[in-house]
Amino acid sequence: MAKPPLSPEGNRPRREGGIADILTYLETPATMRPLATYEPGRLDPAGAFLRDESDRLISLVHLGIEDGYPKTRMAKLLIDLSWASSRLEGNTYTQIDTQVLVQYGHRNTEKPEGDAVMILNHKRAIEAMLCQTDLSEEGVCAIHGLLADGRLAPDSRHFLPPDQCGAIRSDTPHSLEIDGSSYIPPQAEDRPMGFLNGEFARLVATARDIVDPVNAAFYVTTRLPYLQPFYGANKRTARWACNIPLIRAGLSPFSFVDIDKTQYIGGLIAFYELGDERLIKDAFLKAYTAPALRYRPWPERMRIALAHDVPGHVARLVRYVYEGGADNPLGEIGAANPPSSR
Repeated sequence: MAKPPLSPEGNRPRREGGIADILTYLETPATMRPLATYEPGRLDPAGAFLRDESDRLISLVHLGIEDGYPKTRMAKLLIDLSWASSRLEGNTYTQIDTQVLVQYGHRNTEKPEGDAVMILNHKRAIEAMLCQTDLSEEGVCAIHGLLADGRLAPDSRHFLPPDQCGAIRSDTPHSLEIDGSSYIPPQAEDRPMGFLNGEFARLVATARDIVDPVNAAFYVTTRLPYLQPFYGANKRTARWACNIPLIRAGLSPFSFVDIDKTQYIGGLIAFYELGDERLIKDAFLKAYTAPALRYRPWPERMRIALAHDVPGHVARLVRYVYEGGADNPLGEIGAANPPSSR
């Protein structure tokens, strides 16, 4: 297998290489890749999406409302986001299991108790998230506290002790490593007192100051798990917190139902180790355009049109965001796929 083009240092893909180079780099076992450590500069404000790309994406996902996410559609978001985010953590509940649990409180007794607790924690966290009007340290910690709460499943590996829920790391009792990555997050003991609290505050303030909601959401998605400020459940918390700027701006929520897990995890690892955002940006964009078709209040005719060849429509939307074009492709999709007369 050919190796990816290397930097002058000889151990990392060149920045000008394509996503294929990153994937080739990730094929090397983590134990054989160069060790990567925390770089504070990666918390500086950055726009992964160019202005035109962001504007085009916003035109696709804007809900046409200005007062937050409509409560009439909250049930669908609760189910989708609870199921999708939990699935990324290895949860065995199906989407139907999740719907029955969220809407009726009935657990699948044939599946681990911890899986049900994780779903219910997600539900509580979404409800709390929808009440927040802006990103704040207290709000993000509160969301983490709900997601990591394991009092109903104390033996599950997915949760934390009560004193670690919603708390910034002050120690690293068992060392902190990222599965499948050569990246070592900042260890609390090796940093000045209050270092992680300060970096967490800087992260939240930076995200809050990013005017563009798409770039703000992407920043939270990538930077919070990069810093690893909590004892666990950092990616879970990022998946929740990234929705706050989107919903505040009247955009479709990001449910993660359509995220490619391999691309998502690989993209985060590439960012951790290389500072390269291209793979995770691509995963983010593909996954966010798909729920745009799901959560916008489309009229019946468009719903029927969009139900045809969803992967093909998503590919067109992604291409439009990257490359632009004369017209928003959603209108073209509706015109090209009129509902059948009966």
